[in-house]
Amino acid sequence: MQGAEIGSADPASRAIARVSSLSRGGEGEGEASASPEQSPAEREALASAKERGNVLFNRELYGEAAAAYSEALRLARSPEDVATLLSNRSAAYASLSRSYRSRPARRSECAALFDLDPTSLAAMALKDAERAVGLRPGWAKAYSRQGTALFLLERFHEAREAFLEGLSIEPTNAKLQEGLREVQALLQGDASEATSGAAGGGGGTSGTAAAAAAAATAAATASPSAAAAAVPAAGPKRQRTLGAGASRGSLDDWDCSLCCRLLFEPVTTPCGHTFCRECFARAIDHRPRCPYCRTVLHVARDALPVTITLANIIGKAFPDEYEERRREAAGASVAPDAAASPTAASSPALSLPLFVMSLLLPGESMALNIFEPRYRLMVRRVMEGSRRFGMTQARRDQQEIEDVAVEAEILDCQSQPDGRYYLEIVGRRRVRILSHGELDGYRVARCEVLQDTQPQPGTPDHEAMPALTEQVGRQVDAVLSQMQRLAGGGGGRLAVRLRSMLDGLGERPPASQPERFSMWAGSVACLLPIETVDKAELLRCTDTAARLRMLAEGLGPRLVAAGGGPGGQGCVIA
Repeated sequence: MQGAEIGSADPASRAIARVSSLSRGGEGEGEASASPEQSPAEREALASAKERGNVLFNRELYGEAAAAYSEALRLARSPEDVATLLSNRSAAYASLSRSYRSRPARRSECAALFDLDPTSLAAMALKDAERAVGLRPGWAKAYSRQGTALFLLERFHEAREAFLEGLSIEPTNAKLQEGLREVQALLQGDASEATSGAAGGGGGTSGTAAAAAAAATAAATASPSAAAAAVPAAGPKRQRTLGAGASRGSLDDWDCSLCCRLLFEPVTTPCGHTFCRECFARAIDHRPRCPYCRTVLHVARDALPVTITLANIIGKAFPDEYEERRREAAGASVAPDAAASPTAASSPALSLPLFVMSLLLPGESMALNIFEPRYRLMVRRVMEGSRRFGMTQARRDQQEIEDVAVEAEILDCQSQPDGRYYLEIVGRRRVRILSHGELDGYRVARCEVLQDTQPQPGTPDHEAMPALTEQVGRQVDAVLSQMQRLAGGGGGRLAVRLRSMLDGLGERPPASQPERFSMWAGSVACLLPIETVDKAELLRCTDTAARLRMLAEGLGPRLVAAGGGPGGQGCVIA
């Protein structure tokens, strides 16, 4: 982003130090010469830079507006001027963060951006807002900027406090009221939905999203004290004690905030909140956010391990209730299994953020340089969660994405000085995309795991599998032989490129695992310009024998044209 000044180059630090020096009246030789007076030329330049920033902001050129406000900060002397410019620059950073989050994924896929990610921009907005609050603690607009930045950082409870603090100064401020409505609608609306999901859709949930939004509206338009009181408290929890010998009050801290019962098999999220494992699984299936603080979480429903220490403490402190919870969980798990149909899916659907660039095959590795703001944000969230995301590509008609993807795992993540991420990833398993939407500028898909249907013993496909595997293995050996010969031909660009491609293939699976072997052989075939071998088709196919035939038909003519094998004089790569 042009004009985004960070660290010691930021003129705001000097402006605040200058204001602080003037407020102390000067205590040293250098400070004694400081004067709050500005020359007419300086005042004119300050007003011009500020006005230019306002014009750029109104034209939605937020990066250029922030640069103009930074220029004005170099000239500001009074606390009021510095606070106003910091507030304006905070609004520019926050607006740029919002614009990147709301930018359609399709638009970004056609025209990539290179800039700071939305979280970094929101952090810069918060820093400016907090400085403005420090300079003018009685200014309601500064609290509005602070609340907006905290909201964008997903620190929703702190954002609510900032908006309430601003409303205590100026109860009729429309921006503060709007901000409070937004944060409370999210907190209360998601809370009722998450609780409903954790309860399995039962009728014990109080309130709905619509009621929550109405309550938020009432809170925002009321007085600050009434607004704070309007925040609905959680439903009454069942009170427990340690028994007759140690009944010293309630122990609600050991309750799950979703089911309001004793924590059973507790799991702890990356943001530090704990729930029953099954409650969390149901909530995360409903929406990829922490049920308590609403932080976006890209975590598989079964990825979080049970917090053993906490489970042991609860089991020893409340042995009877914990055993009762164990029996309830065992009974609840039997009923769905008994009701499931024989054709039901073997694995539940999972939620994956998508990186739309190219397809990856299981076992194949790749290095990525992440520079787009939306994908930087995605990587931040993925690294805090399961370290996994989906790799897919746009269809050939460029109108939509493929209906298949590969779940990739991040093996190494290195943050670069300019904010980029260098990733090393490996494909783990293929998935079919059932549906997808957008979250903060990138796509998030609901997927199901794809597995090949194994042929029954005695069928033609089962009998032909060993011969097909051997045939494709010979063809792949011929291709690899030529590629390795060319890759060892020195330090030319082609040799370096071929060595990189060969390193990304991964370990060769044994022929006794035909599904894995066919995927690995597909990775080799896709290194060649073979029109009949397409990664999307290889992933979409759930018949191992059909996939091996596809590879044999694609590699055969290529090898014949190149001379028939490793001893041929032609080249399979050309």
